[in-house]
Amino acid sequence: MKHLLFLMLIAIVTALTAIGLAQNRQQESRSNEIEKHIALRDALRRGGIRAAAELNGGYIGTLDPNPDWLRFDIEMLTKNSHAMIIGVPLRNKGKLSIDGSTVNTVYEVVVYEVIKGNVEQGSVITVALPGGKISFADGITAEIRTPGFRKMKNGKTYALFLNESNDDGVFNLTAGPQGLLELLSQSGEVLSHAKDGSLSKSRLETKVWMSFLKKPAIKPGSILNPLNATVSPR
Repeated sequence: MKHLLFLMLIAIVTALTAIGLAQNRQQESRSNEIEKHIALRDALRRGGIRAAAELNGGYIGTLDPNPDWLRFDIEMLTKNSHAMIIGVPLRNKGKLSIDGSTVNTVYEVVVYEVIKGNVEQGSVITVALPGGKISFADGITAEIRTPGFRKMKNGKTYALFLNESNDDGVFNLTAGPQGLLELLSQSGEVLSHAKDGSLSKSRLETKVWMSFLKKPAIKPGSILNPLNATVSPR
């Protein structure tokens, strides 16, 4: 009987010891994660994306570019934009922002039509969209992912509501993804890139797409026709 009680006592002590060790490991793991998070946060504050990537051997962050508090209709987008164009992106690449705090995808966009603003028809402008991936000279990469935001595809046709950015010669979208609309020439539909698709299709067709269709046709051989421009596959 005493032998059985002794074995039971050993089993209980062993189990309690194992539980204690497991709890200690979990606590250490949580502490390490907190320390890593603090170090990464401090690196971002001190030296931006580059410093965070150096600390971590690479960096992946997420960003939701959709402003929860801001809902624009077509009239508001037009009023608050420096320029409104119909354009076709030719090529794009990731680029570190001026302050080093984020990564953007920068597009070269041929201006198909100008609906508002001091932009020359047929010119190529630079438009920066939030999110993207870059590689530094030492091979370290940094990426900002934007789940829920569909970026432009080269060769597609878009209506863009634009504002000038702090980077000379570069435009940003007005009201984030709400300022980006894909024009489907085959069906005549207009697709908002806003997360909730809050812009009304019928109003878009009236204010944007139908306005575009009423403009003089661009001849197939014209430099203004995006089909004659060199488009990268991305």
